Amino acid sequence: MNDTKWREVLSVISNSANVRTEIRWAFVGENDLVVASVPPADSLLRTCLPRVFPYHCGPYRQIDSIEVPATDPTGRTSNTNDLDGLAAELKNLGQLPLTYSESGLRITSYVW
Repeated sequence: MNDTKWREVLSVISNSANVRTEIRWAFVGENDLVVASVPPADSLLRTCLPRVFPYHCGPYRQIDSIEVPATDPTGRTSNTNDLDGLAAELKNLGQLPLTYSESGLRITSYVW
């Protein structure tokens, strides 16, 4: 996905009442997933993630995928996410590479 689409996706997730937990981030070339909140929509930069831990302040093209889990991935809360509600919000942005997995709703940057 391009920078504009990532900013739109992250803005929707950041502002959505359907997302009540941190999400899983996968970055290109890295084996470990990062579990973290989505940055506030007003902090998203034009071409890269903001310089806020745990983000790399790297370009959006370094995002391989993000996954909004059905339940809190940290296990610290009993919060759940409304994946169907979020999918409906995201579909307003146009065609996106959305897939449901066993654990949540995944948005993939690169589809091979």
